[in-house]
Amino acid sequence: MAITNIKVSNFKSFKDLDLNLGRFNVIVGANASGKSNFVEIFRFLRALERDDLNDVVSLHGGAESILNKRLGSSEPLRMRATSDHQMSYGTLSYVQVYETTYGFSIEFGSPHDGAIVKDDRFTERMRIVLGDETTDMKVDILMSDGKRKVEIGPQDLVDRIKSTNDQWLSTPFHHMDEFSAIVERWTANALLIRMRFFGFAGLLDNPFGGVGVYDIEPHEVKRPHGKAGRASLERNGENLALVLRSILADPEKTRAFHNLLRYMLPFAVEIGVEDFLGLSLLLKLREEYYEDSLLANLLSDGTVAVAALITALFFEDKDVIIIEEPERSIHPHLISGLMRLMEDASRNKQIIITTHSPEVVRHAGVENLLLIARDKEGYSTISRPAEKEMVRVFLKNELGLDELFVQDALAI
Repeated sequence: MAITNIKVSNFKSFKDLDLNLGRFNVIVGANASGKSNFVEIFRFLRALERDDLNDVVSLHGGAESILNKRLGSSEPLRMRATSDHQMSYGTLSYVQVYETTYGFSIEFGSPHDGAIVKDDRFTERMRIVLGDETTDMKVDILMSDGKRKVEIGPQDLVDRIKSTNDQWLSTPFHHMDEFSAIVERWTANALLIRMRFFGFAGLLDNPFGGVGVYDIEPHEVKRPHGKAGRASLERNGENLALVLRSILADPEKTRAFHNLLRYMLPFAVEIGVEDFLGLSLLLKLREEYYEDSLLANLLSDGTVAVAALITALFFEDKDVIIIEEPERSIHPHLISGLMRLMEDASRNKQIIITTHSPEVVRHAGVENLLLIARDKEGYSTISRPAEKEMVRVFLKNELGLDELFVQDALAI
């Protein structure tokens, strides 16, 4: 799955954002341009599927921290994400979902009223294959005028599906009334994203649960970590030792990890995990210069950052990986290798990174660059330098992307 489009209105520094995303996306911009606010969009969506709406708003600092400072509560907060999430079912005839979209609109009144859901819509687009015939169908689960309902069509196609002998295909359509009743009873001010039966053509559990957001902090990675904890990498990488213990228990994954590590750090012989006082785990690494392994506190920030990034890119069970400033703590001569690893990882999952590093820009490829900047009114906007004629002219004249970025010429 990849997020193909994101639309946002009145969120933090964004007034209106409508952005198409590819497999590998490098969000580049100066300080205070809105890079972190862009990442917050995905963190906000992930939080909404786990927690109550007003709890999420409160945990993010309240409406005054979420809404744009200029717009405030004069306009609703809107978000919409489209993905190419695919699923299919049926035998001789079948349904193939090829696109899912989820979006909502929230208004904020007084602090006593909290957040109020005004619009809420989940859409699946699918192909129905009946013998030699293929037809498009759309399922909408929506809230309109305070009422929730399910719309599916075209109706003649629904009727034909119900009449088929393929029970795998027809059964969900025979239970449309029950499904509609479930949707209609759903709490009016609760978002559809929290419904566990989220999707007519199958259980689409945690639609944004497949998004991993990381901001690696090497000093946290170096600390001992308890033997109990999350199996997936934490946002700051603090549980890397715990995650690595699981990876290194698999010989095939161990070989893959060491190959990737040595690609970035040729002096690295073996990475491992040390039992620390029987209570916690500590990262360790053996270098070619020494017979004994070095514990985490003796490793460089760049070394532990590379190990954490490799884990996030290749060993996390996520469809979308978002990393803030991955070049942090890493020497410039390693950046080209890191960017190649990211492009390689993007074959199997979507990669989104933020940066203000000219070295990252140099190796990103202009087709992957997304430039974020503030307009004259202070709103964050995102554009594609590859679509700008002057940028193409500069590149033809062998002026590097990093030079264009430093000279603020990518926005020309």
